[in-house]
Amino acid sequence: MLTSMFLSLFSTEIDKESCGDPGTPLYGIREGVSFLNGGILRFECQFGFELIGERTISCQNNNQWSANIPMCIFPCLSNFTAPMGTVLSPDYPEGYSNNMNCVWLIISEPGSRIHLAFNDFDLEAPYDFLTVKDGELLDATILGRFSGAESPSHLDSNTNLLRLEFQADHSMAGRGFNITYSTFGHNECPDPGIPINARRFGDNFQLGSSISVICEDGFIKTQGAKTITCELDNGKVMWSGPIPKCEAPCGGHFSAPSGVILSPGWPGYYKDSLSCEWVIETEPGRSIKITFDKFQTELGYDFLEIHDGPNLLSPMVGSFNGTQVPQFLFSSTNHLYMLFTTDNSRSNSGFKIIYESVTVDTYSCQDPGFPVNGLRYGQDFTIGSTVSFGCDPGYRLSHEEPLVCEKNHWWSHPLPTCDALCGGDVRGPGGTILSPGYPEMYPSSLNCTWTVEVSHGKGVQFTFNTFHLEDHHDYLLITENGSFVRPLARLTEYNLEPCEDPGMPQFGRRNGYGFGIGDTLTFSCNMGYRLEGVPEVNCLGGGRRMWSAPLPRGVSLCITNKLGEVRHVVNKANAKRLA
Repeated sequence: MLTSMFLSLFSTEIDKESCGDPGTPLYGIREGVSFLNGGILRFECQFGFELIGERTISCQNNNQWSANIPMCIFPCLSNFTAPMGTVLSPDYPEGYSNNMNCVWLIISEPGSRIHLAFNDFDLEAPYDFLTVKDGELLDATILGRFSGAESPSHLDSNTNLLRLEFQADHSMAGRGFNITYSTFGHNECPDPGIPINARRFGDNFQLGSSISVICEDGFIKTQGAKTITCELDNGKVMWSGPIPKCEAPCGGHFSAPSGVILSPGWPGYYKDSLSCEWVIETEPGRSIKITFDKFQTELGYDFLEIHDGPNLLSPMVGSFNGTQVPQFLFSSTNHLYMLFTTDNSRSNSGFKIIYESVTVDTYSCQDPGFPVNGLRYGQDFTIGSTVSFGCDPGYRLSHEEPLVCEKNHWWSHPLPTCDALCGGDVRGPGGTILSPGYPEMYPSSLNCTWTVEVSHGKGVQFTFNTFHLEDHHDYLLITENGSFVRPLARLTEYNLEPCEDPGMPQFGRRNGYGFGIGDTLTFSCNMGYRLEGVPEVNCLGGGRRMWSAPLPRGVSLCITNKLGEVRHVVNKANAKRLA
């Protein structure tokens, strides 16, 4: 049997004559706000997508919607004429269907060229493939044919037309692909983009111009030169080399007074079978404080060891895995050693640790931090003082005894934990229910029962924030009045993770607040700046939530041109159905 996963849901008191919120389709728009009997909701798709299903649904007297919400799919045949846009395989990233034969044309202004950036690519090799042709006709010159998980990071046309042909056979499928395109002139290089985890300086791509890249804190340059130049090579205008790549290294020696340490692959998942060592060194007489900004490893298998000294033989401060880590840790010397080891299967998002050199106060204890999924009461850490703790909704404190700062500068007890338990009672107009161990995977062989009780005459609406169980084996049964004979629902697998907050553009604005599947964010600039990157992104579905286009540094940067002019960018692709 497979390892189990997790769930998180909220219960809300609702009127009994209600169907509940049915949600909004991915890439869709919903009109209407009433979920009561007789209420009507209307749906349409975002620009460039087609609606499959009912455009209108109504709440019936049996408290059920008249139909499921429709789907919005990316068309298999389209023309794109906007200066920039995105091409997705159908149903990306959930996986395309079998027996597909799709054609997309990208048409730019005469005298310009087209640049493709392959953001994600996963096709069944060698049977499913994408062919890129330099022109609109079937017999146009082939620039490349790609299959499997390998694809070029960039591809440029020689004309103002590109033809993309996608073919899939009758069996199996991959995740699909996510490609963004932009247009550029014959006497300039294509926009090389802004590397993830880096800052780019320079926005002139004309022949002879240069751009430079500097990696963000915690990352190092692993590919390309710091500066690249747009030059003429064998009659073609092209960059002198690939744009630099910035990655989090596996280990290193840090002697700066402050810095950032990241798990390899950050902000993505780390790799299997790692053994990474970091040494932090500061001035003699000072201590090192590390703050766990983010931490999530495979529970029970991937560990971060921290030692109070320069090497593995130094006293161990702690060995951490899963998500349970203290907020802070302090060394007693001017050295700190860290060892990160992973097994040969599964991985997670890893960690982001911030360190700094500090002086130690001899009249108090160190800051004890906060429990994960909890909060602290008390800010006085002097000898003899006490602090206590509480938990976020859905969690329970492991022990409620306050911590006392003792004369030896240590706290009287370890920091408590906030745990999601198996079963319990939820009373009142709203509450939170979590699977045991959430957000980690729950243990095997569980039988947990929660009772939800609201005001007399009211019903209960459940909103599933996260739901991921082992399909066909584990399930959540929802009953009314304890009747297991006719349950309201038997749920086995559902996935509704939100995307991460992409941040705010520098010198710009963001419209939109939702990060759930199908939500859209649009970016614009302050006066005097222009947008670098895709102006509109959607939160896509799939096992790992991602935005529909890459967001360098997590944002779309806004940079002025050298003349101080404001250059406007069309923020929606103009897609037309092929005849």
